[in-house]
Amino acid sequence: MQLNLPIISPQNIYIYVHENNLKEVFPNVYISLRLYLTLPVSNCEAERTNSKLELIENTRRTSLHQEKLNSLVRLSAEREITNALDFSDLIQKFSELKSRKKPLS
Repeated sequence: MQLNLPIISPQNIYIYVHENNLKEVFPNVYISLRLYLTLPVSNCEAERTNSKLELIENTRRTSLHQEKLNSLVRLSAEREITNALDFSDLIQKFSELKSRKKPLS
C-alpha cells in the first residue's frame, strides 16, 4: 500500500507556521526553522574572499598597508556592486584636486 502524502519541506513548515500565526505556540520550532533556512549551504563566500586576499597579497605584498589591503579585498569580493558604480564624477573631481599643472591662459 502506497500513501500519497504531500512533500513537507522545512520551507513549507515555516510558511505554514508563519501564515497561521503559530509562532507563539511553537516559538522554538519557528526560530529553529528560521535559522535552518538562513544558514549558508556552503562556504564558497569565505573561500572566494580568501582566494581574492591571496591573489592581492601575492601581487602587491611589499607595497600595501593593512587598511589598503582590506579595502582591495572588499572591492574584489563585492565586484558586482563595484562594477555597477559610476566613477566618472569621482575621477573628474579627483583630477581637478590633484592637477599640478597650471592653465597657460
